[in-house]
Amino acid sequence: MTQSEGSSEPGILIPHANYLPWLKGLTQSVPSLERTDGYLVFGVLKPYKGIERAVDAALRSRGAELLIAGESKDNNYLASLERKASASSAVTIHAMRLNDADLVRRIQSSAAVVVPYPELYNSGVVLLALSLNRPVVVQRSTVAEALEIEFGSDWIRLIDFEVDELPRVPALSQVHWNQERTWRYSGRAHARIYRAVAKRATS
Repeated sequence: MTQSEGSSEPGILIPHANYLPWLKGLTQSVPSLERTDGYLVFGVLKPYKGIERAVDAALRSRGAELLIAGESKDNNYLASLERKASASSAVTIHAMRLNDADLVRRIQSSAAVVVPYPELYNSGVVLLALSLNRPVVVQRSTVAEALEIEFGSDWIRLIDFEVDELPRVPALSQVHWNQERTWRYSGRAHARIYRAVAKRATS
C-alpha cells in the first residue's frame, strides 16, 4: 500500500497479472522457433523507453546479437536508432508491428528480453516475457530489484545500461508464479477496491 501523489489518501498497488491464460491457446497453435542466443527488444519504439541504451549495451557486448522489433510512429527517433544500429551487423531493427503469433515466436526464439526503460513500473513487457519463460534484462532500480527478489536473479538480470554489457543468459526451465500474479487474485483485489469506493460514495 502506498500513498497517492498529492493526496493524503492511501493508494493500493495491485501487481500486474501474468499472461498465462491468454497464452495458453496461442502457444498451442503457434509453431515455436528454436531458441537462439540473441536478445530481443519488442514493443512500440518510443524515446521514453531508452531503446538506444539497449543498442549501446549490445555494441559493447562481444558476440551479442540484438533484435529490435516493433512499429514506430516517430520517424526521427527511428532514424536515430537506425544510425546507431548501423555501427554493427549484430543489431537488427524490424520497424513493424508484430501480430500476436509473431510476437510469441520472437520471444520464444530469444535467449532473453531486454527492457532498457530508465523508469520501470508494473511493466507488461516484463510479465509477458516471463510468461513465456524468458529471462529479462532490466535497468537496475528499486522496482527492478523488487522483481529480482520475487522471481530470482536468474530470471531478472539487473544491469546499468550506461556502462554494462548484456549478460550471458543460460536456458532456464519455468518461472514460479506467486498467487498475487494470477488474474483470479487481481480480479478479487479490484472488486474489493470497487466495493470500498462504492460504499464510501453512498455513506
